[in-house]
Amino acid sequence: MAFIQLILFWTFLGIQASPGCYPPCVVKTTTDLTNKRVTEGVIWSEEGVDTRLSCVARCMQDGQCMTTGYSPGTGQCRGYNVDFTTPDNVTAVDEPGFNMFVVCRDDFIGKACATPSHCLGAHSICESGQCLCEIGYSHSRHRGYDTCDTDCTEYGSTFGSYNSRGIYRKNNKTIFGISVDQCRDTCISETDYLCKSFEYQMSSLKCNTMSYSWLQTDVADHNAVVKLAASSCYPPCDVKTFANKRVTEGLVWSEEGVDTRLSCVTKCMQDGQCMAAGYSPDTGQCRGHNVDVTSSDNVTAVDEPGSNMYFMCRALEFVGKTCNRSSDCLGARSVCESGQCLCEIGYSHSRHKGYDTCDTACTEYGTTFTPYSGHAILRSNTKTVVGISVASCKHLCLNETTFLCRSLEYDHAIQKCNTMSFSWLDKSTDVHRVLAGWTFFTRNCNL
Repeated sequence: MAFIQLILFWTFLGIQASPGCYPPCVVKTTTDLTNKRVTEGVIWSEEGVDTRLSCVARCMQDGQCMTTGYSPGTGQCRGYNVDFTTPDNVTAVDEPGFNMFVVCRDDFIGKACATPSHCLGAHSICESGQCLCEIGYSHSRHRGYDTCDTDCTEYGSTFGSYNSRGIYRKNNKTIFGISVDQCRDTCISETDYLCKSFEYQMSSLKCNTMSYSWLQTDVADHNAVVKLAASSCYPPCDVKTFANKRVTEGLVWSEEGVDTRLSCVTKCMQDGQCMAAGYSPDTGQCRGHNVDVTSSDNVTAVDEPGSNMYFMCRALEFVGKTCNRSSDCLGARSVCESGQCLCEIGYSHSRHKGYDTCDTACTEYGTTFTPYSGHAILRSNTKTVVGISVASCKHLCLNETTFLCRSLEYDHAIQKCNTMSFSWLDKSTDVHRVLAGWTFFTRNCNL
C-alpha cells in the first residue's frame, strides 16, 4: 500500500523521559513563609490577578518560575526563579496577607496522557498518548525541570518528531536515498549552518535539513502531508488516475518543476479547493483543478500524451473520525485530539463541495464550536462575563452585536467566560497558554 509520509523533527537539549503513569502535580504552600514576601529572584510582577490559583498557574506556564508569591488583598502576583523549602535559604520581609507557593516541576516530557490538560508544561501537547513540546519548541531543561523553549543556548543530539508535518520549500539542503538516522546525523554534523530541524519523506528517502524552526516560518508554509492510502482501520482514500488526458476546466493553480507525481498529488490534497491534479513528468508541470468527477466523461479534457490526471478522494468527512494519532487524520490542518480528528486549534471546521476543510477564517460563521481543553490566551479577551455556564457563554458569542465573535475561552473553576473578536492564530505564541481547568473554543464556519 503506497503512501507519502513526511516527518518533521526538532532538535532539543536534554534526555526524553520514559512514559509512565501520570503523577499528580502538587503545589506546596510554604507555611513557614506565611505573611512573608521573598525579595530575591523576582523575574516578573503582575497586578490585579483575581485568585491565588491564577497566580500559581502563571508561574507554572513560565519555565523559569520556581516559586510564586500572592497577595489576595492587592491581587499582586510575583514570579521567582529561586527554589527553596524553608525561609532560611532566601531573603524575605514581613508583609501581612502575602503567601509563597512552591511550584512542582515534574519531568512532563514523555509522560502518559489522554488529553492536553494532562500535560502541565507550558507549550506542551498530548501526542499519541505522550506529553511532548508543541511543534517548533525544543525540549530543554531549567534547574532540573523540563521546559519547551523557542531556541537553545546549546543544541543537543536528540529530536522530537511530528508525523505528517512539513514546511513548504524552505529547506537549506536536500539529500536523497538516505535513512532517517542518516538524515538526523547529517543535521547534527552540519558545519555550513546551525541545523535546527529536518524533515524526511519516507516514500522517496528524501532528507531536508534546515537552519530554522517551525516557528520561524510563515503559517502559510506549514503543510500537513497526508497519506495517499490510509491504514485498514480507516476508510481507504483512493486516488483515481486517467492517463494521457489533461482537464481544461476549473484550473486554480499551476506550478512548474515539481519532481514527482506523488509530490503533485500531495500539493492537491493539501489544498482544500483542489479536487484533481494534473501532472506531466516530462515538464514537471503540476496543475490543481476544482472540478469533482467520477470519470473523464463528465469533465472537459483533451488528449495529451504523458499527461495524467489524478482525482482526489474528497468524500471523507475527516472531522469527527476516530483516530489514534494525528497521522490518521487525512485533512490538512487536522489533528488527533482525545481519539477524534479535529481541526488544529485556531482553524475553523468548514465544508467545500461536500468535504471537510480546516480554514483560518470563514465567509460566514456558524453556530458550532470546537473545544480545546487546557488552552487559553493570556489577557486578550474582548468581553468578560463571570458566573455563567459554557452554554450561556456560547450563546453570548453567537448573539454578540458589537463585534464578530470568532472564539471564546472558559474558566470552569469560576465560570468565567471570555468572548473574542479574533482567533488563536491572530495572537502570538507569547500569549498562548496551557491552563488546566480552561477550555478554548474556536467558532466553526456555517456548515
